[in-house]
Amino acid sequence: MENIQIKKAFSQADFPQEPLPEMAFVGRSNVGKSSLINFVFRQKNLCPISKTPGKTRSVNFYTINHKFRIVDLPGYGYAKISKSIHQTWPDMIKEYFEHQLNITAIFFLVDSRRDITREDLVLFEWLCQYTDSIYIVITKTDKINQKEKSQLTRRIDKFTENTVASKNIIYVSIKSQESRKVLLDAMNQHL
Repeated sequence: MENIQIKKAFSQADFPQEPLPEMAFVGRSNVGKSSLINFVFRQKNLCPISKTPGKTRSVNFYTINHKFRIVDLPGYGYAKISKSIHQTWPDMIKEYFEHQLNITAIFFLVDSRRDITREDLVLFEWLCQYTDSIYIVITKTDKINQKEKSQLTRRIDKFTENTVASKNIIYVSIKSQESRKVLLDAMNQHL
């Protein structure tokens, strides 16, 4: 059983100061970042989840066994919250990447049922400057059929073409323990 300490940060001043390797989970609102973190650590309520976009409103740091951190960033795009709160999220994401010096990997989540947007492309290209260890994690793959998965694979190949992530694509279904193993193997490379 892991010893997990949770710290919520609403500004850069709240970010942990102890230098530990950090793996950041980034994606649109309601893409499944919190659910995926719960799945990885087999703890149903570690990260609060909701069907309503915008549940994660802070940068959440999960320190595991005092050895490394998983970072759950607020989602971007549509969220059912006030406009003033939603406008601060891009600033928090930017502050995180510009001030945390121990980022060992970025896991960029994409919902298998949604189209890749211009906003996704801009953020992805921006993230590529912070590490050469970026993974595209396709979530909710149990909710699409084989034809849709093939179409998605072509879109993702185009999306990641000529980037460091072109070989780092992980398809995830919360129902599949194989998905968990693949994700954990990727994470273990960055400890």
